[in-house]
Amino acid sequence: MSRAYKSRRLALQGAARQRALLAFSERLARSYSGLLKCDITHVTVSQNLLPFLWRGGYLGGRTFDVLMTALPLVRLHERLDAAFALRPESKTLGDFRADEWLVRAETEALECAQRIITPHSEIAALYAEKVMLFDWAMPGKSEKTKRSATRTSRIAFPASTVGRKGVM
Repeated sequence: MSRAYKSRRLALQGAARQRALLAFSERLARSYSGLLKCDITHVTVSQNLLPFLWRGGYLGGRTFDVLMTALPLVRLHERLDAAFALRPESKTLGDFRADEWLVRAETEALECAQRIITPHSEIAALYAEKVMLFDWAMPGKSEKTKRSATRTSRIAFPASTVGRKGVM
């Protein structure tokens, strides 16, 4: 049975799913780390891979940018703790917190990042001195039709709608 198939069988929410997603991210980071040859001096890293690459020492001696689509773990934990205090009956607000080493590794790596790339205004405010904020705008009707006809590239940021993703 493939790993992808196993991930599809996980619950849609919950601590087990979060642990599994972290394990998948760690495996992916390990796999990508083999591609980081010594002549690669700058990389852009997805936020979910960052703490694993940082802790493994794969970003040492390189400059790097981070693509962030979620609050940093330390802020997310604070927000979840506050929300759980208000709604202790919630099944998703108090079920999971990342290990302390993971939070520390992400925090250290974010401090060392050259740029933070994000579409998220709250993340942008946290890293104002080094943020590259995507300039989002809803296209007008004629622009939307024109885009559909030309098949331009798009970026999607899919996520579940639970408290740990910032949805309350």
